[in-house]
Amino acid sequence: MAPFMSSNIVHEKWDGAAEDLRLHLACFPSANVDAFMGKRYDGEEFWVEMYPFLLSLGYKLRPRYDPDWVPSWSKDMGKMPSRFSTFDYEDTQYLSAPLHFVNDGTRLSDGQKVVFKLVDDPSKESVISRYFSLKARRSDPRNHCVPILDVIAVPDPVSPKQTPSAVDPFRIPTQPTKALLVMPLLYRFDRLPFRRVGEFAEAMQQFVEGLQFMHEHRFSHEAVCSLNLVMDASKVIPKGFHFFRPWTHDGVTHKFDWRERWSVRPNKYYLTDFGSSDLYPEVQSTETGIDPRAQLRTWADVARHLQFDPFKHDVHQLGNTLLKVVQLALAEGYTVDVDAFLGKRLEQEEFWVEHYNFLLSNGYQLRPRYNPDWVPSWIRAAQPANLNYLDYEDSVQLILHADLNDAIRVHDGSKVVLKYVDRSSKETAIATALGEIAHPRNHCVPVLALLPLPGMTELDPRNALLVMPQLVPFAMLPFCFVGEFAEAMWQFVEGLQTLHICRIAHRDACYFNLMMDGSKVVPKGSHFVRPKSHTGIIRDTIEWHTRWYMKGVELETQVGRIGQDRSVPEFAFPPSPFPYNPFKLDIYQLGNALLTVVEQYDGLEPFLALLKPMTSQCPEDRPALSEVLSQLNDFTPEMLERRVKSRSPSSLDDYCIERQ
Repeated sequence: MAPFMSSNIVHEKWDGAAEDLRLHLACFPSANVDAFMGKRYDGEEFWVEMYPFLLSLGYKLRPRYDPDWVPSWSKDMGKMPSRFSTFDYEDTQYLSAPLHFVNDGTRLSDGQKVVFKLVDDPSKESVISRYFSLKARRSDPRNHCVPILDVIAVPDPVSPKQTPSAVDPFRIPTQPTKALLVMPLLYRFDRLPFRRVGEFAEAMQQFVEGLQFMHEHRFSHEAVCSLNLVMDASKVIPKGFHFFRPWTHDGVTHKFDWRERWSVRPNKYYLTDFGSSDLYPEVQSTETGIDPRAQLRTWADVARHLQFDPFKHDVHQLGNTLLKVVQLALAEGYTVDVDAFLGKRLEQEEFWVEHYNFLLSNGYQLRPRYNPDWVPSWIRAAQPANLNYLDYEDSVQLILHADLNDAIRVHDGSKVVLKYVDRSSKETAIATALGEIAHPRNHCVPVLALLPLPGMTELDPRNALLVMPQLVPFAMLPFCFVGEFAEAMWQFVEGLQTLHICRIAHRDACYFNLMMDGSKVVPKGSHFVRPKSHTGIIRDTIEWHTRWYMKGVELETQVGRIGQDRSVPEFAFPPSPFPYNPFKLDIYQLGNALLTVVEQYDGLEPFLALLKPMTSQCPEDRPALSEVLSQLNDFTPEMLERRVKSRSPSSLDDYCIERQ
């Protein structure tokens, strides 16, 4: 992170700054004190100095760069400090180091939003930008180079009392200086989704035509990449957008309204950034290499010390950039969920956002997505690695089972799962009691903590969070040996028998509640929502190398239906009016869950002799769990060492460490 200017302290103009800072740190101990107190970054000081001068020329920067600026949040500190966040204010938006030479503002004469770019003058960029903005070329409809509205020579030193120069801004200076190129505020062309083929065709036609126009004038672009392909979004986003948070209208509110391009056509598209461009008077260039600042360097013919045709290079860059959009949006059927792309969380996720700081104060940290100050990483990135926001971990939503979420226990870094429960429920009482029993026959998931939620009473339907270790589905990873499945079955049967000895029926001993401790099998860990990935990124497949647990203890004997397995004979239609034996029901459910796995493998057939009786239609014919354990004990070491093979091989097979 770039350093702050130590001289740029605004708290002298902020009444009660010290007390406000104390309150803020009490609520947010890890808050950035410098940012809260309004210190600007090094690169921002130039714009503070330029503010009065630009104002005298009819341009106004954002309030943050007014020399008399006091952070707007200072006025609200006394209202609700417990829910206060500087990200709720537009003037918290700062210029990061890589982009400190670019800023936005407003032209006062007509209210148009503009962008200022600081460049050397004369330089290739300033000269080429002027060239394509002169009236003779601007009037050509094939010219799609970004228009330059003004060129402002930067005084040295900058003085608020400086008299604006009357020199023609499009005249190239004779002495080297610095200048600000003033351009309209434009929008990245692929930030909003394409809805029709015609929309994409319109954009492609203008980009190709614009590049052809440059080449006719013997100029190469040499950085024809997604960040330099922009559009005039004034009709598509009539409310406008914020320069540094272009997924918002005002830099704060995430509600974002936009229109389909087709409904407001025609739209205008432009090529921008001529910092890597050059003039080649000859038909074929003999120049070597490529500007290292160019963003895309995948052209097969471009290599150091080799000659290349810069115009062909431009064609490849443009084609490659547009091809990526086509592959994502058309060939792969990829459709952007705009709300998700803009960082809108699902309604069921808001509970976790509201309790992020509470959990942090209790030593548990949720994933970044649930931080109240979260900004999507794919939007925050200066140059995203790709156009698919789903390739970023914090895009992973809690779509199903939103009462469960994962976190990190801060003091030791272990992964845990939080379950939103009623503190007085039978589930909580049984899970807590069983989770505290340290016995080798107890295979119920351990309960690490029970956190009462603030502001909740016993009358609230859910008022606490159960904390458990993060586990993985028991059959997610392929079985390789008979002994692996035997080990799992033994522990599940033994755990169920222990519950029954305690006169507790599980009543949902189904596939999704049979879990395992994956810490040794998957040493790099797995993602909670996407357990076949280490990081949550779909293309990141886990490497894996068994110890097993049972999860999901609920309720005791009861008439009626419960659980995920609807094939239980006791639940057949019409339902029996008589109580059923819940222990026999547990045996059926466990047997059926394990039978589902056995039927997917060649080599696990010996277990059918145990599982078929467990799933008998007649409850009384189902064996006692002690009998099942006795039969499992008859498996010889030679049998346990036999290899098994999945009838439907998984891609995970290729990532088993022992097979690599």
